[in-house]
Formats: sequence, C-alpha cells, structure tokens
Amino acid sequence: TSTYYGDTLPGWVRAWNDRRGAARLAGRCWTLLRPASDYPERDSLPFEHGGRDFTFPHVLPSRPDSIASRIVYYPWMDSLTIDLALEGVRRIGLGRTGHSDLLVVSLSTNDRIGHDYGPDSREIHDHILRVDQWLGWFLDSLAVLVPRDRTVVVLSSDHGIGHAPAFAQSIGQPGGRVYPSDIADSAGARLGRRYRRDFGFQFRNGLITADTAQLRALGVDTDSLADALSAEARRRPGVARVFTPRSLAAAPASDMYAGRWKRSLVPGTGWLIAAVPEPGYIWSETSVANHGSALNEDVTVPIIIMAPGVRPARFERVVPTVDIAPTLARLLGVTPTEPLAGHVIPEVFRR
Repeated sequence: TSTYYGDTLPGWVRAWNDRRGAARLAGRCWTLLRPASDYPERDSLPFEHGGRDFTFPHVLPSRPDSIASRIVYYPWMDSLTIDLALEGVRRIGLGRTGHSDLLVVSLSTNDRIGHDYGPDSREIHDHILRVDQWLGWFLDSLAVLVPRDRTVVVLSSDHGIGHAPAFAQSIGQPGGRVYPSDIADSAGARLGRRYRRDFGFQFRNGLITADTAQLRALGVDTDSLADALSAEARRRPGVARVFTPRSLAAAPASDMYAGRWKRSLVPGTGWLIAAVPEPGYIWSETSVANHGSALNEDVTVPIIIMAPGVRPARFERVVPTVDIAPTLARLLGVTPTEPLAGHVIPEVFRR
C-alpha cells in the first residue's frame, strides 16, 4: 500500500511475512488437481504462454528470490492472499467489534493466468477448481470466528474477458489483435517537433489521451485533430467504432458503446479518440488474451450474494455492479448518506 495509511506494515503482517510462505513454494510442481479426463480443454496449444511452458506440469522457480516475484503467476498466490486475509480477521477482530466491518479481498491470480494462457485453457480450469477449494476453506474458517448468520458474502470480478484470438481462430470464430499506438506516437512526434514540447500522447485500451488543455492553449484545434486521428484509426482492421469528444457528446442514449465510454471517462480527462474493437479482437500487441474494451465479453461479470435469509436461486437478468452497494446497505439495515447510482437488487430479498 502507500504511505498514506502508515509508514510501516502492521506487526501482524510482518509476522505473517516472516513465515516465508512464498519461499516455501520454490520448486513446487503445478500438476492437475483432478484426472486429466475431467478437463475438456486441450493441453497442447502452443500460442499459450508465449509458446513456452504451455503444458502440464508447470514447475515453479526453485530459487526463493525468484519465486517471490513469480508467485503471482501460479495458483498458490491466491491461497496466500486468503490466508493473509483470515489472519487479518483474527488479529484485528473483524466481525467482533460491535458494528459492521468490511473485508475486501482481491484474488488476482486468475487475471495473470488468464492473460498468459487464455480463458479457455486447462490452466484456468485447474486454477478455478483450486480457488473453489480455498474459498471453501476460508468461509468455513471464517465461520469459526464469526457466525454465518452475521456474515454477508459478495463475489464478483473487476472485468470479463473474451476468447484468446488464436483460440477463437482455432474454433472458426473471428479474432485478432489491434494496437494502434503508432497513431498516438506519430501525432505526438509531429506536434512535439512543431512546438518543442511533449504533449503526453498515449494509446491504451482504445483511448488516445494527451494534454489537450496545453494543445488548445497553443492554438491547436483539438476537434480537427481528433477527427484526423479518428479517420486513421477507423482504417485499421479490427477497429469497429471510434468516438471523438464531439461525436460522443452527440451520441444518443440508446448507443450502448457510447454509454460505456461516457461512464468510463472521468471529467477533465484529456482525450482525443475512444475506440471499440470488432468482436473477437483485443487491444494488445503481445498478450495471449486481454480485456479493457467496451465489448460485452469484457464488461460482463457475475455477481454472487450469500447472506442470511437469502434463498438459493440463479438469475440471468443483467444487473450493473453499482447495484451491489445499495443491496448491501439494505441487507445491513444501513441508510446511505448520499445518493447512489445503483438500485437494490430485488431478487436478493425474495423470501
């Protein structure tokens, strides 16, 4: 974390680090949790992991100093995170403070393995099986400290992801990569030479940003510049839609992609174009799989809520993630102190 919250780690975190959990994993072999016949995915796709070490078993680095930086690419990282979270509950006394406590845990290895091997890989399948076991252990252990009837659990994800382009092509679906960073680089170089300044042109996840305030101050017509960059981007294979500040502002409320970009762009952001790739395409030069676009597969995530009195059921209705906060507030009997963008999810309260 940053020094905003403190200059040193809490004593219980230092004690947990002294166990050297990651170092003890050095040299371990990642094998399948279940028999190979339980996995429908092929384990011989050379596009995975950059063409190296793409079949089971996978051997973790043998040196303790190497495993410290590489453990995030192997399933056990999530087990360590869960163990640290449980230790924090114990040492801080969460759930026993006399008021509502909030514990937020990020299990991020799924992201690393997904980027390296793709969401349709045997590696992802095996990792999810392991996370399922570890979450079961965590929730059972948590119930020893805090009764289940005083615990609300919400599971979700920070993003979705589509097929790896190479995998999509292997099953006859469209797929490819597009990364027009050269458009931003070229514009930045031209204007930099002209004005002898760095305007910070950058391309990331379909968005070209720059110091538009400085450009305008020097007399540059940023709307014309955005139109020129947009026209160039639209000619690239794999680019489906391109918005400029003017065209995004004029887009109708029914335009799904425009709406997603409008909600993503923080006011005051200096940007020139916001693009959407063709289905099956990803913003990437090297990643096996990637996310970060406005496509449905990138923005669709599950929401799982477990709470006392909530009956088991599954609903396929689309629900925005901003609905989680007001739903939690209702479950806890808390009145929000400011307006919320989301709404209570009614299915949670069906008895």
